[in-house]
Amino acid sequence: MARAPTKNKQTGIRINSAEARAKLALCADNAPYWVTITPGTALGYYKGARDACWYVRQRVGSRYVKRRIGTADDHVKADGQVVLNHAQAVSLAVTTQLEERKPAPRHYSDGMTLNQVFDDYIKQRQTTPGGRFNRVLPQSTALMSTQVWGRHARKGIGEKLVTALDAKALRKWHAGMAAVPPTVRGKAQKFDPADPEQLRSRRSTANRVLTMAKAAMSWARQHDGLPDDMPDWWRNVSPFGLGDDPIPRMLDTEEISALLNKAPTDLRLLLQGALMTGCRYGELRTMRTRDFDPDHHTVTIRQSKTYKTLIQPLTPEGVRLFNSLTAGGSRTI
Repeated sequence: MARAPTKNKQTGIRINSAEARAKLALCADNAPYWVTITPGTALGYYKGARDACWYVRQRVGSRYVKRRIGTADDHVKADGQVVLNHAQAVSLAVTTQLEERKPAPRHYSDGMTLNQVFDDYIKQRQTTPGGRFNRVLPQSTALMSTQVWGRHARKGIGEKLVTALDAKALRKWHAGMAAVPPTVRGKAQKFDPADPEQLRSRRSTANRVLTMAKAAMSWARQHDGLPDDMPDWWRNVSPFGLGDDPIPRMLDTEEISALLNKAPTDLRLLLQGALMTGCRYGELRTMRTRDFDPDHHTVTIRQSKTYKTLIQPLTPEGVRLFNSLTAGGSRTI
């Protein structure tokens, strides 16, 4: 077997180390950097904005044929299968016969990370119906999910290739989230793991983020975004058992008065609407004048979480509030 040269004599290009490849410019027009390793066979290195990969080019009859053979180890440690270092790429390029080789799956070409799987999932769900209620993902929900993912998964497990992950790694990440103190505007808050309520809250957050990761992986499986021979290992990771929900505490009259008195005018209207109906913020913001029925003393609620439509009876105080809000026929909460 001929030894691969470390330098292309015609162009002066070096691709035999990550340091040398880091100095190269991004490839244009899908044209890799080529280095001949044996007569009729060349190893190619493609450097894109999002990924870097190895190609092999061989002469087959009167033409040249090229094929992607793996991801370069520029940013991820080589595993010898999906991610290849230079020596592994040379060895595979020399032994590969392109006329007999089938194209590699899309995952192997992109070196898809969990972040890429999640981002693709969020992007597609905003235009393609799916999920429990077979609806598209609202933009506000997509933005919130992306922000939560950024806090808990973007750095770390999100940067790993999905083929390098398994159920054990996902369980470790899931458990780690429950042990991290909560943050408010980027500042860590006090956290006592011995406090049952605080621990339950952190585990609930960890469960929500785990559900997002599993949903993204399942979506990728259903839409041919993962290798066919890759097992569905994420299905074996279970959320924390949280037990019974804590008994909700209702605000008393004095607390309600203090809250409304200290709130700005626009926020006070939202708080009053929430107190009279039990609606979420998004449900209140999408209400229209026609949703209030002054004859039957009810208001129509379009639930943002379950997509169900409810008819909520109002107390006399609630009727007075909605009469004042809908005076003139055009105002919303």
